[in-house]
Amino acid sequence: MMTLTAVQMQLADLDQKIRTVQKHILRTIQPLNTIRFHDGDVDGAEQPDFDDRDWPFFSTGRTWGGHDRLCWFRMPFTYAAVPGNEKPGVLIQPGKRFVFRSSEGGDLREYELLVYLDGRPLQSIDVRRTLIPLHDLVKPGERHLLALEAFSGLETHVHVFEQADLVAIHPLTEAFYYTARNLLDCLIAIGESHAAFPRLIAVLERALLQVDFFQTGTAAFFDSIARADEMLQKELGPEPTPAAGAPAVLCLGHSHLDLAWKWRVRHSIQKAARTCANALRLMELYPEFRYSQSQAQLYQWMQTHQPVLFTQIRERITSGQWEAIGGMWVESDCNIPNGESLVRQFLFGKRYFRRELASDPQTAWLPDCFGFCYSLPQIMKECGIRWFVTTKLSWNQFTSFPYDTFFWQGVDGTRILCHFITTPDRRGWNDYSVDLNAANVKGCWDSYRQQQANHEVLLSFGWGDGGGGPTAEMLENGRRLNAAGVLPFCRQGSVEGFFHDLEQRVSDLPVWNDELYLQLHRGTYTSQAKIKKQNRECEALLHHLELLSSIAYLRSGWYPQAEINRAWESVLLNQFHDILPGSSIVEVYQDCDQVYEQVRKTGAEIIQQALRRIGL
Repeated sequence: MMTLTAVQMQLADLDQKIRTVQKHILRTIQPLNTIRFHDGDVDGAEQPDFDDRDWPFFSTGRTWGGHDRLCWFRMPFTYAAVPGNEKPGVLIQPGKRFVFRSSEGGDLREYELLVYLDGRPLQSIDVRRTLIPLHDLVKPGERHLLALEAFSGLETHVHVFEQADLVAIHPLTEAFYYTARNLLDCLIAIGESHAAFPRLIAVLERALLQVDFFQTGTAAFFDSIARADEMLQKELGPEPTPAAGAPAVLCLGHSHLDLAWKWRVRHSIQKAARTCANALRLMELYPEFRYSQSQAQLYQWMQTHQPVLFTQIRERITSGQWEAIGGMWVESDCNIPNGESLVRQFLFGKRYFRRELASDPQTAWLPDCFGFCYSLPQIMKECGIRWFVTTKLSWNQFTSFPYDTFFWQGVDGTRILCHFITTPDRRGWNDYSVDLNAANVKGCWDSYRQQQANHEVLLSFGWGDGGGGPTAEMLENGRRLNAAGVLPFCRQGSVEGFFHDLEQRVSDLPVWNDELYLQLHRGTYTSQAKIKKQNRECEALLHHLELLSSIAYLRSGWYPQAEINRAWESVLLNQFHDILPGSSIVEVYQDCDQVYEQVRKTGAEIIQQALRRIGL
């Protein structure tokens, strides 16, 4: 039997009290009783004027879903006035409650919903998001419509729709909860051997002693929360100013989205919409929030399928809150595609970013690719890329890669400045999709092996692989990470801002003169041989048709640029790092067969037309 120390028991007691405070952040005002439901997709169902009178009524406690189902819920509501110190919201629980400790939960085993408010895509509801804050969007007496585009997931089971309630959020209780929670997390992260531990645990103990836990939910309880918060803020004092050269962590909002993996490309289009809506909504609620998103393909999907979100993204790029990064069409595999394909990844990506987003990314953002070929630095530099980020080499099975910040020298001598994200996950690998909390901030700095050369590291926070991105809880944490003064100093910023500063700080860095070989995922380069064969055939086909079309242009002025570009975009998408290597589900490769068949058909037609115009 494990015996707890006195300090461990004290921390457990503080944790229990903080959890009790958390339970009183929300109170239910009334359920949303008028819910209509449709099993299947319907165009325009998000719009307030959509006629849903033939849809059956739905109530909480009923089931919905099944394997790979898209459904719609429509919920009209009128918000009654709440006391001046409370904020309105809606709490949606469309299925089972989950608690996750990592990026799992975005792989479509469970539900994911896109919430529309009066026709506007607002945010997602998923296993990590159930609250819809509305204080800045609704007024008492106004009538509004929530429409939920609900994806059931890829399991066969159905979901029990548990809750749909109008709620009131008590802001002071919420603020005190996050301050107390972050202080407790700091204590756990630094450990009792830290010099500041006795003072800080005493501060938290005194503040929680102010809370009247005998009268929870009453006016006396909330008055005691106000006293406790005032005491805690006074004891902690103003946020400390970091000393020059002190350890620092640049916190970057991000969501890694695999364009196919345990789901198909068509699911990723929906995931992208939910992820982008989440980031945009958080920018409204947290003006300090900065977010970076890679992959031109993802932006093109938003431009085509979610023009409202795409317009908002462009506005946020202009304001500096949203950073378009990566410079590539997709986060491609970097070993199997030929050199021309890697050049086209940057050509098509950079051209799209410049044309549609008025942005020119200079950072290759490839956190999850399965190794990197020796010629990549030369290709990146010639395509206007100056910097490179990954985490994957920390996943090596045998050899520990020796550097975190270094110059990567390619086969021709070209050098690219590289920085590896160093936030350790529960497996001991560095991760690009983590919570923003005290443990990860401390772990990111502690794992960094070049602290003598550089004092600031990069932390990418937000749930990923299956998208989703940062949450409000992460940003509430971010506002308080510097309060105790015991962690590396945290600030939010951009990837390229980080590299601009890094170049000014460091000079004498080590050089890695070789490929970046990943000692893991080796079987991916021999699995799904058919897609590898089709990729190479289409690369050759595109070379031939471009050559013949160029000759035809010289003869007749004919060049099918749009058709060629679409064929290239299809091939480039299938070079994504979970498609071409062979690590996706079987349905992904069935879809790829159809894509390659269309490329071959288009290529054959173009070649025939080119030959006719050449006169052959």
